[in-house]
Amino acid sequence: MYANYTGCLLALGVTPIIAKINPFIQRHFRSQLEGADVQTVDLLTFHYNKLIAKASPDLVLCYDSYEDLNELRRIAPTVAISLSSLSWRDQFILIAELVNAVGKAKEWLGRFDEKIALAKRLLEQKIDTTESVWGK
Repeated sequence: MYANYTGCLLALGVTPIIAKINPFIQRHFRSQLEGADVQTVDLLTFHYNKLIAKASPDLVLCYDSYEDLNELRRIAPTVAISLSSLSWRDQFILIAELVNAVGKAKEWLGRFDEKIALAKRLLEQKIDTTESVWGK
C-alpha cells in the first residue's frame, strides 16, 4: 500500500494486486507492470480498506503507524512494518522473507552495493576527499 513497498516487491519479482505506483516505479518496472492486473492507488484515493477487502489479498504490507491497522488485520493477514526501528535494508529483507525471495534480495543488494561503490569512486575522482560535501 506504500510506494516503497511496491518497489521492494517488484524488485523481488512479485507484482502486487493493489499498490501505490509513483512515476519512478512506473518507469523502472514498466515491463513487469505491462499487462499486470494491478489496481493502483494514490494520495487522492480514499477508503483503502474497502479496496483492499475487495481485492482479497493473501497479505497486506503497511507501516506500523497506519491508522486503520486493526481493520486491515480483520481483512487479511497484515504485516505492519516499523519505519523507526528498521532501516530500508532491513525492511527489504523482511519483505523478501515474507514472499520467500531472500536470495533475490541478497542479489539485488549486492548489485546495489556495487553501484554505490562505483559512484563513490567516481565522486572521489571529481572532489577533494579531504573536504566534506553536504546539501540543503
